[in-house]
Amino acid sequence: MDISLILSALQQLALITVLVEALTESAKLAIPTPLGEQQKQAISYGIGIVLCICVGTSLFEGSLVVRLIGAVLAGVLAGRGSNYIHTLVGLLVSAGSALKEKALSLQAKQSK
Repeated sequence: MDISLILSALQQLALITVLVEALTESAKLAIPTPLGEQQKQAISYGIGIVLCICVGTSLFEGSLVVRLIGAVLAGVLAGRGSNYIHTLVGLLVSAGSALKEKALSLQAKQSK
């Protein structure tokens, strides 16, 4: 799997996450009764899933069913919040850098 494809999907996901947070805050203001933490999280997940399906953001490539599952999972990630996505992107970038360094090291050894 290409790391640039993953980072591109996560970039879209980060933007969607910001939108989910804004829309969730607006939805909370529109509801007259106070919401519990679980209800707020459910609203956030729902908004994230709907947005990811509508814009076609998916964590997976393949058949329609696979892309739909990837969109639902991306929506759940977006519903978790931007800090969660930021941490995930940081981990993937670090892993990609470590793999690139290892590959360069192996190339240098082979060229000697």
